[in-house]
Amino acid sequence: MSKMHILASDGNRYDVIVHFAMPTGNNSASKTWKSVALASGATGTTSRTVGTNPGQITQVEYDAILAGDTAEIQIQVNDNATADEANAIADAAIAAWKADMQRKLKWYGLQLG
Repeated sequence: MSKMHILASDGNRYDVIVHFAMPTGNNSASKTWKSVALASGATGTTSRTVGTNPGQITQVEYDAILAGDTAEIQIQVNDNATADEANAIADAAIAAWKADMQRKLKWYGLQLG
């Protein structure tokens, strides 16, 4: 699976689709991060179509995203960024997404009473 799919540029920055594995473990309600991310709509969808053309993803990537095993986010990277810089930007965006998702869904799915 590709980590990054480079798309179009506006002349200054490229749109980039980033794929990464969902965090393992459970939230404070003892629900898996995968299950709460899917149930809340935080993951489970992709903006890409399946195929072999530029900008498309493989069937394996598509299935992993819909199953909640892989998450997808979109970022922008400066046109003049090196591959190392693009990877660092993607890694920072992934870490921020995971932290935000875990904060927002910390108690998601808890039932009381």
